[in-house]
Amino acid sequence: NMDNDMGMDIVRFAEDTGYFTRLFGNHPHIINEKAQNLQKAADLFQKRFGNQAAGKKPVLISVPNRVELMGKHTDYQGGTTFLLTGPKNFFAITIPASDGISELVNADRDLGDTKLKINRYDPVMLESGVGGEYTQRVVERLSRNLLEAGLPPLLDVKAVFIGDVPFGGGTSGSSSKVILSLIHISEPTRPL
Repeated sequence: NMDNDMGMDIVRFAEDTGYFTRLFGNHPHIINEKAQNLQKAADLFQKRFGNQAAGKKPVLISVPNRVELMGKHTDYQGGTTFLLTGPKNFFAITIPASDGISELVNADRDLGDTKLKINRYDPVMLESGVGGEYTQRVVERLSRNLLEAGLPPLLDVKAVFIGDVPFGGGTSGSSSKVILSLIHISEPTRPL
């Protein structure tokens, strides 16, 4: 049910269901910080996409940071790795787009937004915010894989995201951004 209180509904859902505690443990100071981040994203989502969200069920996504203790860059090459996650993360709220343009809005306005057209299997970057090249590569690779497998193309999305994972801070911020891009671009394509 999408209404003017959608932003509050998402945060209330996260608090009422124990979502924050399951993700971050019983740490009130961390949970308070995460609730504020999610509220900021939900408010911006409502402002930017509230009118487009009518009748659509938003998807709430959380992607943690990861610290690789051993095996950096071996996991995607079939090797083993030893890693852990921490309390840093990205939150995203996403819905399918109906206008043929994906808009990925960073709640940190200084980092810019990313806009692209999925364009069936031939994505076109229209505007790239910080980290937009990660999203572009994910969409290009996933589109190519879907085409080669004879599967339907990705759908465009509207999303707002916020994160406290530092890039270049030893917490694999770029890996978290790639995973976030994969999930919020592919989520509307999943069969119900």
